[in-house]
Formats: sequence, structure tokens, C-alpha cells
Amino acid sequence: MNFDKFKTNTTGIIAILILALSYAILFSIIFWDFPSDQKDIYFTIAGGVTSIVTMVVSFYFGASKNQNDEN
Repeated sequence: MNFDKFKTNTTGIIAILILALSYAILFSIIFWDFPSDQKDIYFTIAGGVTSIVTMVVSFYFGASKNQNDEN
């Protein structure tokens, strides 16, 4: 098997998986009925997931995009 394409696209695949799982978590928090006494926990989880999504998107479309293209 030829793993060269997989090796070069590993970071992209991992980024897509992180984004997909993060959005799945966010949508489950939005549409899931949870007890009102635990809403702070869910808001904290949503904030953490949102920051992870922000980091992944800013890496691929932000300032480091040009640095990776040059290498």
C-alpha cells in the first residue's frame, strides 16, 4: 500500500476529525435536554470545544497557513 499521501495529509485528516467531533459535541449540547442545575458544566464544555475549533481553524486559515505552504 502507498502511505505517502496519507503521511502528507495526516494533519488535515486529524483536523477534520477534531472539527467533526467538536461540532457533534456542540450540537448534542444544544439539542439535548439537560438538568438546569448542571447548565454551567455544559456551558463550560461548550466553551472549551469552541476554543478547540477556533484553534484548528485559525491554524489552517490564519497566519501559519503561509508558513506551512513554504515548507
